[in-house]
Amino acid sequence: MPGGVITEHIHPRQQEQFTIVAGEARFTINGQEHVARAGETVAIPAGVPHSVGNPGPADIDGVVERRPALRAKEFHEALAGLVADGQTTPAGAPKNPLQLGATFWHFRNESRVTSTPIWVQNLILPRCGHWPGPSGYAPTTAAGTAGPGRLAKAVQNHRNRPQQDPRPA
Repeated sequence: MPGGVITEHIHPRQQEQFTIVAGEARFTINGQEHVARAGETVAIPAGVPHSVGNPGPADIDGVVERRPALRAKEFHEALAGLVADGQTTPAGAPKNPLQLGATFWHFRNESRVTSTPIWVQNLILPRCGHWPGPSGYAPTTAAGTAGPGRLAKAVQNHRNRPQQDPRPA
């Protein structure tokens, strides 16, 4: 999405590779800025902090690969399911902090944000899925993860949200 940014994170056990087919992507990898254009590939080793954004006026077309895959597909389906259900912020994170914790703890081997120290995540996130209540919080919504139709709905819902300026105020 033009102007969109995926916050800095790591993939503890996966290499991530981006191949840009059309458009331009801006990466921050271990604190260093990189720009990738159509035909270029960026590889990020496991455990390296990175973020990616779209500084251009058009969508980016690209291929993203993670190796080993682990549960990357399920992670993205879970997030798409939450988006399709209207349960996320404009930035794509679950609105409910307990839902956020349950989802991100369940998929901690696939992705970890770097804004909160890992030791704090390890202390707080496991409790989110077991919060007192009738059912606690599952990593996905009650409706489950996104299938093909729900994934398309999630993309449409995300595109219809007001744009956020990714630059600090």
